[in-house]
Amino acid sequence: MDCQALDMLLAESLQHRQAVYAVVVVMGTSEHGSVDPLSKVLGLRRKYQKLGLSFLIHADAAWGGYFTSMFVPNPASSGLESHLDDPALFLNPYTENELCHLRIADSVTVDPHKSGYTPFPAGALCYRDGRLRFMITWKSPVTGSVEADTMEMGVYGLEGRYLRDITYVQRTSALNFRHSKPGAAPLAAWLGHEVIGLHSGGYGFLLGQSVFTSTRVSHVFLAPIPMRLSVLSQDVRTLGNYVAGSP
Repeated sequence: MDCQALDMLLAESLQHRQAVYAVVVVMGTSEHGSVDPLSKVLGLRRKYQKLGLSFLIHADAAWGGYFTSMFVPNPASSGLESHLDDPALFLNPYTENELCHLRIADSVTVDPHKSGYTPFPAGALCYRDGRLRFMITWKSPVTGSVEADTMEMGVYGLEGRYLRDITYVQRTSALNFRHSKPGAAPLAAWLGHEVIGLHSGGYGFLLGQSVFTSTRVSHVFLAPIPMRLSVLSQDVRTLGNYVAGSP
């Protein structure tokens, strides 16, 4: 995101008294892991709020949301670990700063089926103020069923549709709601959080390893060809010894 261009657009909106509903920032693109400057967007909102213009800030952290677990202390830590064990050691300082500002966004999307290592189609839409969910009216062909009038996200931001059945269960007249999405996906996300943990010793550790590995691979491919082949052949020999069970 070009914040200078955004500043100009906001200035034009203020000049023409045109309302701005929201600004969307991407916190980790699926292709390249690029992160928008959320902290600067928050600064722009503070600037324009003083001038009479405000807007919501939505953070699309479908891919990058789980990386914030790298900053949460491990509750099982003894305090004697080396700083080299910090999963955020190889994380870009800019990225770390922007991810730390996620808590200030008005709404955040997170996809456990991406960096949360859970089955598709688990997904979450989180709000700082729960009343914001009543403003969801968007219909999209990528959510829910392809049947007519069943593609609504609903007021609670849940993907899919609800079918209301009036049932009477054990002397009660409660309404029974069935969801068209499978319950296994959110259950898998919950179980992963409970077992692995949303901290530096759980998901943070796993994602820290992925950051280290991707950093190493990128440096290998940026190296001169002879050095690149040497490093890759060494990695292959190491992998072969590991698979064979050699020390």
